[in-house]
Amino acid sequence: MKDFMRIQNMCVLIAMSCYLGFVGSVEAVPDKINVQGVLANNNGDPLTGNRAYQLRFYDSEIGGASLGTAVGGVVEVSQAGRFSIDLIPPITIFGSVEVYYELGIDSSEPMDQSVDPNDFFSGRVQLHSVPFALRARDTEQLGGLPASTYVQSGSVSNDAWSLTGNSSVGSSFLGTNGNETLEMRVNNMTALRLIPNASPPSIVGGAAINSVTNGAMGAVISGGGGTAALKSAKGAFIISGPNRISGDFGTISGGVDNTVSDVVGTVGGGISNTAGDTAATIGGGESNTASGNHATIAGGDDNRALANRSTIGGGQDNLAQNTGSTVSGGQSNEAIEEFTTIGGGQSNTSSGLSSTVSGGFGNAASGASSAIGGGSLNAAPGFGGTVPGGLANAATGEFSFAAGLQAKALHNGSFVWADSQGIDFPSTATDQFLVRAQGGMGIGWATPTEQLDVGGAARFRKSDQAHLLISGQSDDLDLEQVTSDDPDAVARIRMNRTVDVGDEDEPYGNMQFFTRNKGSSTATERMRILRNGRVGIGTDSPASLFDVDGTATIQSLDVTSGADVEGTLTAESVTVSHPSADTTLRVDSNDGGLDEDAVVLFQVSDNSPATTFVMGIDDSDGNKFKIGKSSISGTNFFTVDGNDSIAMGGNPELNFKLKVYGAATKTAGGDTWNTTSDRRVKTDIHGIENAVETINKLRPVEYRYNEDYLKEHPEIEDRYYHYFIAQEYAEVFPKGVVMGKDGLLSMNSTSANVYTIKAVQELSDENQKLRAELEEIRQEINSLKDAMTN
Repeated sequence: MKDFMRIQNMCVLIAMSCYLGFVGSVEAVPDKINVQGVLANNNGDPLTGNRAYQLRFYDSEIGGASLGTAVGGVVEVSQAGRFSIDLIPPITIFGSVEVYYELGIDSSEPMDQSVDPNDFFSGRVQLHSVPFALRARDTEQLGGLPASTYVQSGSVSNDAWSLTGNSSVGSSFLGTNGNETLEMRVNNMTALRLIPNASPPSIVGGAAINSVTNGAMGAVISGGGGTAALKSAKGAFIISGPNRISGDFGTISGGVDNTVSDVVGTVGGGISNTAGDTAATIGGGESNTASGNHATIAGGDDNRALANRSTIGGGQDNLAQNTGSTVSGGQSNEAIEEFTTIGGGQSNTSSGLSSTVSGGFGNAASGASSAIGGGSLNAAPGFGGTVPGGLANAATGEFSFAAGLQAKALHNGSFVWADSQGIDFPSTATDQFLVRAQGGMGIGWATPTEQLDVGGAARFRKSDQAHLLISGQSDDLDLEQVTSDDPDAVARIRMNRTVDVGDEDEPYGNMQFFTRNKGSSTATERMRILRNGRVGIGTDSPASLFDVDGTATIQSLDVTSGADVEGTLTAESVTVSHPSADTTLRVDSNDGGLDEDAVVLFQVSDNSPATTFVMGIDDSDGNKFKIGKSSISGTNFFTVDGNDSIAMGGNPELNFKLKVYGAATKTAGGDTWNTTSDRRVKTDIHGIENAVETINKLRPVEYRYNEDYLKEHPEIEDRYYHYFIAQEYAEVFPKGVVMGKDGLLSMNSTSANVYTIKAVQELSDENQKLRAELEEIRQEINSLKDAMTN
């Protein structure tokens, strides 16, 4: 099977001679054409040796009719891949206004000395006339003799152009009166063509294969086109191809294989660039594509500006995909959403509306209005999120900020800065300001020795104009509150380093509490707590755990048994009675006649009968906290277990935070339980479809509870209820059903409610369509009635 080889380029030099066909002293003229080019494989390596070739002639660039038989033979291809073919074309080609040929050369390795369809160059090449014409239009007038035989240089009229210049041109012009292309040549090769249009004409310079198509007006190709040996970032290679314009007023300044396909497009030069939309511009470079309206690429290679007013400054393999997106340079950067910007760097992505990545590597700004200053592998998916730089930081929350190494601002409004420890440092709640500094953070202090080291006073202001002042004074640390409305009203807490208490030295950790009377300049100590736990009020040397030097007043204290000598209160119960009401609060630490542990008893004696309420820990039922009437055992008003589950009128259920035994009501009609439903806490949001079909799968039922269940739950009435069967409901909404610790299924109808609303909407839409169809039918019937009546 023949190996298909890519022919990198072909430069064709064509010379056509004409046989004048009459006798005389005229020298013989050539009757051959010459085709030259370079043959190479896909890797750019030249093909060599004696290879078969074939030329076929046609009257059109595409399709058309064949002009005579094909001409073929064998041509020698040099070590550089160059070849030159001289041949006599078939006489049938001279009857056609335009002539094109196809060239095929044996490109198989090894050669098989045959030419098959895969060996033909892509595209046909037009034959142009040269000074030697096989048939001259003025042969009959001049008799085959040169013009000098008839016209002497001295007798040339002033209306002619002289080769040595004319003294005055006046209203004369050099050009044509007909609707024909005017061509200028250099070394008998096409150098400039002026192509007529309605207005203005198009100008094509450079290689003969350059073209202006589709009747484009005012197009300009300054030069270039043809074959070039190049060396770029992709390596050395040979490229050939025409510069092409198919849009009005397009411009190509030069280069090879460039294309302008829409109005006012521009390519400054370079290789294989395409300006494919209105006013698209490419300055140069290689293989760049500006396909958006007013899109711009300054240079570089393999860049794509695909949307209106998108811009790429340069670099390689960059993408500006949406309206107003910009990539200034770098490599493999992608500005995807509208008005996104990438300054440079490598492999960065800006996909959030108006997001920005200034540079760096592997950064992704996917949140709207998010920004990444640089660094590597940073992400800003949150709206307005910011990462100034660093490594592996993430600004996930809205308006969040993350900097340093592996800082994770996961919540809205969070600010996270992380040091160089190399582990994630995440936020834990909204609106946090977090700093991880293993070496400490200094404020007014350059050598911190603690996590926070403040060199000087720190002032904390509140909205009510009070402030907190922390300052170091000799060996003590004072926490002092001063109110600006009354500077004399001072409250101070002092933490001592060394305080003498009697004969005992108590270093460190003591705490003193001071206040200052209005009009006094000295603060007075009111209470002291020593490091050993002793508390003194009115004394700076407490002798027991609680030592009051003065009078302490309690309205009513009933202690059934005494206290020890250290002042610790030990009693079976403490009862406090309000002096003006028949109400008693009793705290029992050991049974207290209630058969429970650690309970608080509330009694109102003037009720008839007397009312007693109890709250406490029930050690007979897993140490649950309960509130009941008369006793905390048995059925209770309120129960909390160790799993943070709550029950009203019974025991908590493992899978529920709250379980109510019996009916529950709310005060206001129409009120419902609220559920957090803010858009900012939701993701993967999508609409519900086919709701009517889903709702039809549900089976609403009427039922009663069986005798066993009613015995276990006496608070439930024996009557008919309306709801669903949990097993059947799970087949439609499996996540709406859970199993309790008793193995029974329970369910919530939230999904059914939402789907019901959507089903009503779908039915409403269908109803509107049916109404519209019915109205059309009515109109048609009325029209028929009118026609029959008339």
